[in-house]
Amino acid sequence: MNKKEKRENKQYKYTGKQLLELFENYKIERKKDVMYKKELVKGGQLAGQTVNVEYYKPLSLFSFCKFVKIDRATLQKWAKRNDVRIPKDLQKAASSIYEEIKDENLSGAMNGLYNPAVASKIAGLGNIEESNEEKKEAVVINVNGKKIDLSISRDK
Repeated sequence: MNKKEKRENKQYKYTGKQLLELFENYKIERKKDVMYKKELVKGGQLAGQTVNVEYYKPLSLFSFCKFVKIDRATLQKWAKRNDVRIPKDLQKAASSIYEEIKDENLSGAMNGLYNPAVASKIAGLGNIEESNEEKKEAVVINVNGKKIDLSISRDK
């Protein structure tokens, strides 16, 4: 069997249906995993005291991939690559999972539940700042022991 035939007959670890079932199990397990944050009570009889507020850990690509024992790059490849060798049901399931996790993270950030800066970095979003600095092309020549600077500045 040559390389091309091996690639075409490659068996994937999961089918799309299996991956979606594992994602549902992951969400159930994730709801059992809580963390606590200390917050100051602002009103009522307990005003001024700190209490532990329980939060569910957010869904993440990292924890899902650990849960299903695959590499994050593998899930991203299944979700984003338009490759005829990847079964359509697997590609659709991986894409759906990827988008649901991203949506949950961004929604939580917009509602103040998660840190917006961290959530946007994880989702691959961010401010793109353009630099207005001039590009300088440095040319220095040496003539009879004297340096002559022929550098030019150009707008980017």
